[in-house]
Amino acid sequence: MRCGNFHAVGMVAGSSAVATGRKPLIYPCLNLSRTRWGLPEATPITSLRCNEAGGRWNDTWRWLYTQAILA
Repeated sequence: MRCGNFHAVGMVAGSSAVATGRKPLIYPCLNLSRTRWGLPEATPITSLRCNEAGGRWNDTWRWLYTQAILA
């Protein structure tokens, strides 16, 4: 990974930043009592949580709706 390039434009590119960022975003959703998540179930849930946290919630649903119409 070209960490120097990311740092030069002010982006965070370290694994510790990613590891720290996942705790408040992912753990509360996947660690609910009486839930068992496998990779097929956890992947879409984490994608939705990340889109919501990144302010892309409406764009995500608009895209999903478009895909459903085209299918």
